[in-house]
Amino acid sequence: MLCNNDLGSFGGSRCLRAALNQSRNQMAEVVGSAGRVLGIDVSEDLLAFARGRNTRTSLTYELGDALELKVPNASFDVAVSAQVLEYVDDVDRAIAEMSRVLKPGGRALIMNTDWDRVGWHSSKPERMAKVRKAWEAHCAHPRLPQTLVPRLRAAGFSIVELGTFPIVNARLEPGTYSYGLVDLIRDFVAERGTVELNELAAWDEELHTLSTEGRYFFSTTRCFFVVRKPVVSEPTL
Repeated sequence: MLCNNDLGSFGGSRCLRAALNQSRNQMAEVVGSAGRVLGIDVSEDLLAFARGRNTRTSLTYELGDALELKVPNASFDVAVSAQVLEYVDDVDRAIAEMSRVLKPGGRALIMNTDWDRVGWHSSKPERMAKVRKAWEAHCAHPRLPQTLVPRLRAAGFSIVELGTFPIVNARLEPGTYSYGLVDLIRDFVAERGTVELNELAAWDEELHTLSTEGRYFFSTTRCFFVVRKPVVSEPTL
């Protein structure tokens, strides 16, 4: 819906998406058979999975790097980057690539998590802070949204809209965002050895106990940025 309403996508548009998830099919529906959606990812496994589920001729997938997109200049109407830029070492170069491939007047949606905006209840706040600090190493820029606006303007984009997408869990159970996140954090931190395994296990156990007792709380806020590549001679806003 965001791509349709806020990004101004329409039938016959060409859309580029960096990193893959279920929204690629929604984008293919929006552009219709006359348009094209190209999904790009650095993972061959994810590409193979996505191709195996694809039934649309307007939707294709390619192996690619956000720092060096193998597409011509000014060839897409819309670009979408969700939870990608925080994992890229050279954020400004990736933004410049996005601008390069967009047509003048084209729009982009960028969404990232600011890990400072996570609220996670624990009776052991020092341990929680220790685990969360260790988790920050999973990405290159854990607080990227705080600096994205000047980065986007420096690349020549005009800011169309800024907003947030909250996720709140009052239980730790399958199907909730934080349920999968706990496993990711535990495995990542354990592999790096930055927190003792017994302390990490106690962190995990406490969260499940809090949920059982009805005292669990988790929240995070994803920030989104809708931007537009100006046509020649337009000012940057």
